[in-house]
Amino acid sequence: GARSWRARNGAMGEPKPGIDPLAALAAALEREELPADPAAAAGQVAAALASRGAEGTAQFLALRSARTLLKLAPAETAPTLCSEAVVPRLLEVADDAALDEAVRTEALTCLVNVLFASGTGFVHFDAAQGLERITRMFKGASPPLRLHRCARILNIAVQHLETGRSRGMPGAKERLAGLVQDLSIASTTLLAYLVRRAPGSHSKYGLLLGSSDRLDLALEVLSLQFLLAAQLSPADLASDSPFAEAFTQLGLVLCELLLLPIDLPRAAELKSRVVMVLSFMPPEYSNFLSANAAFPAVVEVLERAIHATVLQNDTEASEGRIIPPLMVLSKAVEASPFARAAIEEIVFPPFGAESASKAANEQQQRQQKMEPENAPPGSLQSHLFRLMSSPSPSVSRLSGEFLWELCGQDSALFVRRTGLGNAAGILQMKGLLGGAEGGAAVQL
Repeated sequence: GARSWRARNGAMGEPKPGIDPLAALAAALEREELPADPAAAAGQVAAALASRGAEGTAQFLALRSARTLLKLAPAETAPTLCSEAVVPRLLEVADDAALDEAVRTEALTCLVNVLFASGTGFVHFDAAQGLERITRMFKGASPPLRLHRCARILNIAVQHLETGRSRGMPGAKERLAGLVQDLSIASTTLLAYLVRRAPGSHSKYGLLLGSSDRLDLALEVLSLQFLLAAQLSPADLASDSPFAEAFTQLGLVLCELLLLPIDLPRAAELKSRVVMVLSFMPPEYSNFLSANAAFPAVVEVLERAIHATVLQNDTEASEGRIIPPLMVLSKAVEASPFARAAIEEIVFPPFGAESASKAANEQQQRQQKMEPENAPPGSLQSHLFRLMSSPSPSVSRLSGEFLWELCGQDSALFVRRTGLGNAAGILQMKGLLGGAEGGAAVQL
């Protein structure tokens, strides 16, 4: 960063007091070499940031050093760099239109590290009206990299307010509601612009084939949409709510993203983020996704999540990856018969003539072993059946409920498709396993 600054602005000339020590510190930190006393270095950087007469290069070097110190040694440097003196100054630099774009963006990057490093940093950020100022910057016309940093800061701020609300912080609930209302339309509009307006390209795949800054921004905005949607109640998502128009437009954009070819660069990452947002959307989205043939893309996200989890054998990671697509599919199956038919055809494809004949010949053997009707090794069905016995209670319950709804709550069909061993847990919870009253009970 300092080298590119010099390339744009010419040679530094004669050594200047205050710049050369900062340049040496920035160069060392760029190599991830911490100074012997990080706290003292933080004091040096804070003094440089506080100097309003410093030239642009000194400001840039101080900002770069500050954010790297917070990353490499947060415990030693946060008391100084997340202080009441430094945080408002970072906001001031980020909001100063007279400064070079590189300096303003570096100030925002430093603010991201401040909010990550210390809860006290957020207190000073909030006291300096940081949330309002960053929201205004986010809603303005700015380069993608600066908008990305603004979106990242807003993501962190929403999480801080959500934590404050859960702990009874005064005013946190009202501020969250106001922030959701303020950002829903702005973030949807920005996302639509990024998807549909690829500079220098008329390709509908311009977002994935163009600048990485635009794609990074789109991913960060989707994360923000996920956090905003998580704050909404079912009443907020109703057709007569103030958010209805924004989320209708959001649905159109999300569907466009889902239908992008999966083999394009980072398309899988983008689609996974889209599915996370969809997991909080109202049931009415199901008919829309069905009409636009988007469910195969959601199932594809689920399959990729399952394969990644199997390879890594990580239960905690499996919840974050697998639950969102399962939630989207489960809600769709419950909400719409059209969606259920579309998803059922993907998960349980009809037998061909040869398969049907083979199935008939092996019917007696299957009845004895109570194996699934059609689950070849490595198929989607076999993976879903494995999820029903996952060590994660959330994954096992949700996958079982999804398949139960997909079978129309028909216990005989459910057992035939999944096998009694896989089906037993769900049937037991519903009182339909051996000895339960009613003709629908499955007898061992």
